[in-house]
Amino acid sequence: MMKKLLILGAAALIATGSAFAQTGDTKQDRQDIRKDTRDIRKDRRQARRDMKKGDVGAAKAERKDMRADKKDRRQDRRDLRKDRKAAESK
Repeated sequence: MMKKLLILGAAALIATGSAFAQTGDTKQDRQDIRKDTRDIRKDRRQARRDMKKGDVGAAKAERKDMRADKKDRRQDRRDLRKDRKAAESK
């Protein structure tokens, strides 16, 4: 009887730990998405500003940064969906 309680307690402890670890992943993914969105907006403003000044090279560089940030955001959204799906299946 004592052995069963010990095994059950250990299993509960492991399940609780994995649930908290999963929550951290989703939180980090959401923060990354927000950061990437802010970076995209900043790059868009900078590109527009550069185009108004006639600095085409700087505007191209900002658009390149914007594309990289969009790619990162897309990957973070995939990770978040994957983490949420994994949390639901538990």
